[in-house]
Amino acid sequence: MRRYEIDWIRNISILLLFIYHTSAIFCQFGDFYIVSEQTNIFANIFILLLFVWYMPMLFFLAGASTYFALEKRSLKDYLQERIKRLLIPILFGIIVLIPPQTYLARLWRGESNLNYFEHLRFFFTNIGDFTGFDGGFTPAHLWFIAYLFIVSVIGGIIISKIFKSSIGTNLLPLIKKVLLSKLSIPILLLMGFASDIFPSIMGKSIVGCLTIFILGYIIYQDHIFIEKIKENRYKFLFAFIFTGFIGIIYALVLREEKLSILSWVVVDY
Repeated sequence: MRRYEIDWIRNISILLLFIYHTSAIFCQFGDFYIVSEQTNIFANIFILLLFVWYMPMLFFLAGASTYFALEKRSLKDYLQERIKRLLIPILFGIIVLIPPQTYLARLWRGESNLNYFEHLRFFFTNIGDFTGFDGGFTPAHLWFIAYLFIVSVIGGIIISKIFKSSIGTNLLPLIKKVLLSKLSIPILLLMGFASDIFPSIMGKSIVGCLTIFILGYIIYQDHIFIEKIKENRYKFLFAFIFTGFIGIIYALVLREEKLSILSWVVVDY
């Protein structure tokens, strides 16, 4: 049975990307290719409300979709589909769509008399921190597609070879027991902290994205998880509003203060 909430959440999220990246121009936190000299309070709030959970949610939904995909396809067909839908678009985007963006970034930062074709050579031969804010090589906003391709390949293999094998028969009930226990939130938090130990690119942990992807698969392969989410949806909504409010107050009012361990937790996690 098709889960239409996955389609709706994904489509709404993609539309939100237009607002998100536009808001990044007027946001006072972090850097971007072009940054307005004047910040906007609504842009700040919008970014603060979304940036922590927005992209992880998309990886979660990708894992959920993988459950349905691998129910109808072999691993080989699944991987071939990932190549057509993810790898080819990311290669096209990096060659055609991203260089103009980094070209404008160099112009905005004061470099004048730039020849676009000279910039192309600079773009493909200068690899730094992968942000591309200096005009160097970057996947830019298409990092999600690049990560999703890698995560889908690794995650698809793990799911097919472990969770859909005899090992999974014993492993999945154990994971289900843990996730439905009172220790689920501390364990998930520890998993998030542990994933940050591994190297990241552009500040994004591929191990963390893979973990969320696999959790999406696990949650959707058992309807009990979905029922539990529906039962507690108002509690989750309250938690979102409360923690979002605390995060906004911290970022806009208390961020410059020396808050020791609180600062470390809020900023890094």
